[in-house]
Amino acid sequence: MMRNVNYAGNKADFTMKKKFEDPKGYRYCRRCSELKPLTSEYWFANCGNSEGFLCYCKVCDKAERKRRFQSKESHNIKRICKECEKFFWAELGKINKGEAKFCSQSCARRRSLSQTGINNIGEKNPRARLKETQVVEIKKLLMADTSVNYIAEKFNVSIISIQAIKYGRTWKHVL
Repeated sequence: MMRNVNYAGNKADFTMKKKFEDPKGYRYCRRCSELKPLTSEYWFANCGNSEGFLCYCKVCDKAERKRRFQSKESHNIKRICKECEKFFWAELGKINKGEAKFCSQSCARRRSLSQTGINNIGEKNPRARLKETQVVEIKKLLMADTSVNYIAEKFNVSIISIQAIKYGRTWKHVL
């Protein structure tokens, strides 16, 4: 095992690793340099090591884990979305900045639209090609088992648009 030993030189202090052996049944902790008995009371198990224990004592290992957890910004914490009230995982750094309020960008967009009063649903959407009265008529035709191709040609829209109405992906608010 290597142990750090400080040597004072004329120009500057420097650290040099010096090799030494641990006493039988004991081990020096690499962090605090304390000599402790080689038992599970003082050391965590590590099957990759020849002696079966970590090279850091339990006290130092716990302190290091706590320090890493508190300093790391990418730890995930379970939160509840303020829009859809589903659970999601948010990074600690974003929570501290006040950014982790919604589970997705679409929930954040929905919340901002509802708060500003701008709701582009149905005819209010500037890209809408159908009126609500037309959608009601399309839904009646679909219930009467009319061909999707015929409905798409009649209203001058794509087949995919009619299928989206049929399966409830669009125009959900129209009955």
